[in-house]
Amino acid sequence: MDEGVQTENIRLQQQIDELEQELRGLHERAAQLRDALVSSNIGLWEWNITTNVVYFDEIWMTMIGYTPDELPQTFETWLNLMHPDDTERTLGSVQAYLNGETLTYETEHRLLTKEGTWRWILARGRITGHDATGKPVRMSGSHTDIDKRKRAEIEERRNLNLLNALLSSVPVILYETDSTGIITLYAGRAVGDVGLSSDDNEIVGRVGFDYLCDRTGTARCPLSCAGWRDAELANPSRQQYF
Repeated sequence: MDEGVQTENIRLQQQIDELEQELRGLHERAAQLRDALVSSNIGLWEWNITTNVVYFDEIWMTMIGYTPDELPQTFETWLNLMHPDDTERTLGSVQAYLNGETLTYETEHRLLTKEGTWRWILARGRITGHDATGKPVRMSGSHTDIDKRKRAEIEERRNLNLLNALLSSVPVILYETDSTGIITLYAGRAVGDVGLSSDDNEIVGRVGFDYLCDRTGTARCPLSCAGWRDAELANPSRQQYF
């Protein structure tokens, strides 16, 4: 064999070996990424905006109780599964992002599971392809199961609304402060009764004693300031008001 040809064959074989090694590395990294997505329960999707075909990966499907071959891979599948109360808001977020009105696409909405229950999903995405005119033609993103966290938030908000309803029916102020005496929570019907602002933005973040009592230590609202007097006595910097 000609020496030049032999040398070229050796060079080509080295290049092939290097490419195979890089390919193995890509497969390993892809497997690692897949494992990370599985462990974090993040489903992936890719939407062809022109054809409305959407690729939903296996985690996306199993998140709502389906196997990969049970649902059509279309935009309508996603819409049909979405809670009616969330559809207009979610589609508005998609359109605003595609129009360039927002920098990101991120929404929280409910999808109907195979079992017939609603599951809260955090959806994120970004444009990943444009046509020759610059028009978006492809979006890719993820779905994350946030059902437990969202239901806890809803329950907390429901309890707070109930508490506010109870407080509005009796002449009592409820307040909470941090370790420095700054008001962090303020509610109750007695607020307006004693001439204090009922706007949380005017109260939260202020020093409790300064707001609820005047500089002579006289309580603007006796029901509240009795508690504040005891708390403030532990702070020497406030004792001049007594």
